[in-house]
Amino acid sequence: MFHKNNLKDRLLSIYTICVIAVVCTLDITAQGSPAQGNPAVGLFNAEIAYYFSYDEDSVEPDMSPAPVKVENIGKPEFADSKWGRGLHIGTHTGARTIYTLEKNVLSSPVSIAFWLQPKSWAKPGSVPERSTLFFLRIRASEYSQNPSTVLTVQRIGYKDAVKRPDQLFMGLISVPDSKNLYFAKDSIGWKNDEWHLVVINREVRRIGISIDGLDFSYKEIENVESFNRIFSPKPGSLSPGNTPAEFFNKELIESTVFDELIIFKRPLTIAEVKKLYEAGK
Repeated sequence: MFHKNNLKDRLLSIYTICVIAVVCTLDITAQGSPAQGNPAVGLFNAEIAYYFSYDEDSVEPDMSPAPVKVENIGKPEFADSKWGRGLHIGTHTGARTIYTLEKNVLSSPVSIAFWLQPKSWAKPGSVPERSTLFFLRIRASEYSQNPSTVLTVQRIGYKDAVKRPDQLFMGLISVPDSKNLYFAKDSIGWKNDEWHLVVINREVRRIGISIDGLDFSYKEIENVESFNRIFSPKPGSLSPGNTPAEFFNKELIESTVFDELIIFKRPLTIAEVKKLYEAGK
């Protein structure tokens, strides 16, 4: 004999399963659809504060705990990347995107990761001069008394480039009562169309950089009090790309795809950086 209660229970079970399936689908989408893009987003989802995929030819954040003010200087350009689309930056466009976050990204311990793909870099020694390519700049917090202080990651440019190798450079510049911190890797030997991972760790008393999953190179922050005052928990900006005024070789076209910008809630360990690199490689 068939009971109405059995039918009601079965319908309720089917409804519950459907609701769970829909909720799970929405949750995966909200997390950046890691199955369709960079798998690292799925692996580290709980540790991610901000995520910019640049898919759909958009500079807006895919994930953020608070609103992000987005300002474009020039029209942003995009290019295909291994995860979908990426931001195409360089001397061909002179465009720059400025993100202003609710709290300066360097105001507390954090990891910042992004991928780079040289697209049309001239071979070292093949040209007499080459412009600096800025990949990411993080500026002092708003209302800081030292607005010129900046953390920058770039490929060095030279006016006498014939005998100069490619050099990846990270610098913490213009911190009062402190020496500038310089990290430079000579002869990186990057070839066009190769992908490379850059990770910056800001810890309590030191800053470090890792390239392609290798160990961090760290340097102590000489004046932590001054650093914390400049990169205070007030709104602060970070930006990928150049502006035309920064090019001193306007005839040489060199471009890079900048992609998968991730700001983590805490500094990553080197084991986690290696995992991040392997997931995206």
